[in-house]
Amino acid sequence: MGVASLRIVQVCPYNFDVPGGVQGQVVLIANALCRRGHDVTVVGPTQQPEIAQQLMVEGVSLVALPKVLEIPSNGSIAPISPFFTSAIKTLRTLSAKTADIAHVHEPLVPGPSLAALMGSRPPVIGTFHMAGSSALYALLGPLLCRITSRLGRAVAVSDLAADVASAVCAAPPRVLFNGVDTRRFGEVANDRGRDAARNGAFNVLFVGRHEERKGIRLLLEAAAAIEADRESANAGKRFSFSIAGQGPLTSPLMYRYRSLAGVKWLGSISGERLLDELRSADAICVPSTGGESFGVVLIEAMAAGVPVLASDIPAYRKVAGESVAYFKSGSAESLASALRGLAKNPEILTEKVRSGIKVAEGFSIDRLVDEYEALYEEALEAK
Repeated sequence: MGVASLRIVQVCPYNFDVPGGVQGQVVLIANALCRRGHDVTVVGPTQQPEIAQQLMVEGVSLVALPKVLEIPSNGSIAPISPFFTSAIKTLRTLSAKTADIAHVHEPLVPGPSLAALMGSRPPVIGTFHMAGSSALYALLGPLLCRITSRLGRAVAVSDLAADVASAVCAAPPRVLFNGVDTRRFGEVANDRGRDAARNGAFNVLFVGRHEERKGIRLLLEAAAAIEADRESANAGKRFSFSIAGQGPLTSPLMYRYRSLAGVKWLGSISGERLLDELRSADAICVPSTGGESFGVVLIEAMAAGVPVLASDIPAYRKVAGESVAYFKSGSAESLASALRGLAKNPEILTEKVRSGIKVAEGFSIDRLVDEYEALYEEALEAK
């Protein structure tokens, strides 16, 4: 699907220096739009603009907002820029670029997103990502409904996100999805080996922010239980755990589990390094305890042909269906048992991997941008 070239400003409320689902979607959408011939500018917080710019293809302009404040939100830490200077710079960018469309992610987050929603002259497409309860939405619902009435179109990335956004939108938002670069991850699926005996161990990969909501502590508890069982029985499959990412729990967990054999701390990874880790993983574990609206990491792993073990939270079941294996959310015992089962019987995941690749194709970034281009045109025609 192709439309006339547009001047599009993508507005991100969260710091690009910190890996996150919203930031990743902004980059993917901006890059895909630019490849289709649109004039794309991204506005968002970053104190390392040179590094953030490297995430974007040639032709995408970045307007950096250097002031960042970290605040607790939805069981995580939100790195936002809720400052007057950030709001003014966002509005000046929209004016200077003579934008046709302002595509604003999490439009009610204070800072560039809320400023663009309140002050943008071009039509505003608002994408809501958050799932879970929001005390602010519940308290200020009627007022926020008046603010969101400025949206040309409202979108939610999942049914769970739509349930939250509906409390502050005059009309229910349209449910789309989060996009994945399925071509890039599909290359991993094409050359992955299926041998589960790499270095004599079953290699489990974790990719995510090191905070309670992402379940990193739970995975390490399961790893410790597995090692204790092996030592007591002097038998059983040996495991290795590759832990990617960083966050507030990194240092305390590295210290607490410093004696745990087979754990490798990778730090933050992306690009080719991430693809290499997916190639060598026997399974990826996604043990989030809640607060998730979608699960991009699941789709990326499925597209790469990597077996997935995930907590049985609603967001993951909605996205992945029966294409992944599940364990009881919040239970280290259930997680350890599921890991042992996969290591003993890796063949049970063969069919799940096949179906997972097919499911992932439905979440391609190209399909998502087709949908957004249509929404942009609708909003312009309505104006």
